Amino acid sequence: MTMSSVKSDFEIPLGVKVTGVDNTTYSLTGASYSHICPPMTESNTARVLQKDDVSLAYEFARKFPGYTSQNIAEKGVHEVQARRVCLIASDHPIVSAVCQILRPPPPA
Repeated sequence: MTMSSVKSDFEIPLGVKVTGVDNTTYSLTGASYSHICPPMTESNTARVLQKDDVSLAYEFARKFPGYTSQNIAEKGVHEVQARRVCLIASDHPIVSAVCQILRPPPPA
């Protein structure tokens, strides 16, 4: 996502949060924003706010074939209503995520 121009008539910096853009710019108070416009600014210089890394999508598809954003909540998930639990297939991405959290860090 690219910001093509910006103009601010405010006499103080203006923090902007944009949906889909990481808040990686920080104000003097430590608050995070997608972009901070300096006071009384006008610029027509394009600035990249967010660039997606598609290699992560390819890695996910390689590690978890058949799982998509449309089916991840149902594929490999079996709800047992009588027991109020869900059984999750061992190849489901959530199992990998939980194992990553529980795995101890490597020795320093």
